Amino acid sequence: MKLAELYKESPYYCIALDPHPAATSSEVTHPHISNEKVCEGDGSVAIRTALEQGRLTDFFTMVTSILNTYNPDSPYVAIHDWDGTPCYDCGYVCDSENCYYCSYCGNSYCEECSSYCRLCDETTCLGCGGQCPHCEDMVCPNCISRCTECDGLCCKECLEENLCPNCKEESEVQNDNSLIKVGT
Repeated sequence: MKLAELYKESPYYCIALDPHPAATSSEVTHPHISNEKVCEGDGSVAIRTALEQGRLTDFFTMVTSILNTYNPDSPYVAIHDWDGTPCYDCGYVCDSENCYYCSYCGNSYCEECSSYCRLCDETTCLGCGGQCPHCEDMVCPNCISRCTECDGLCCKECLEENLCPNCKEESEVQNDNSLIKVGT
C-alpha cells in the first residue's frame, strides 16, 4: 500500500484466529473490530504515524492496547449484547433494538413473534395478544372482553353495551321485530 493512501484506508487487517462473533453480527469478532478492521478511535493518528516512520513495535503495541481496552461508548456491539437475546418462541437471537418484552408472560421476543395492542400500544407476544374477530386488530389481554350474550371475545372498541357486533345487531333486529308485532 502506498503511504499516500495510509489515511484513507486501513493498511492492515485484524483476523480472529478463534472467532466468537457477536450473535447479532458475524462480521464483528471483537467489540472494536468489524470486517477485520479495527476501530482505532483516538489512536488512529498515532498508529498511522508509527507506520509512516516504520516503528512497527509501536504500531503493534498501540493496536494491542486498543484491543485490550474496552470503550463502552463506541463498540460495534456492546459486551452486554454480545450474545444477544434469544426469542422465546423461535429462538432467533436479536439485539436490544429489535427485541421486544411481553409484560404478560415476562419473556423476550423478536419482531416476527411479537405485536402491539392497537388500542393501548402495549407490546405483547403473539401468544398473549390476540386478534379481535370483528375488526381484526391485534389487542392485548387488557383490551379484550367477552360478549355478555354469546361469551365470544371482542376488543373493547367493538364491544357496545357489553355486546359484540353480531349480538348487538341480533338484539336490534329482535327489538325491531317486537316493535312491528306490537304496532300491528
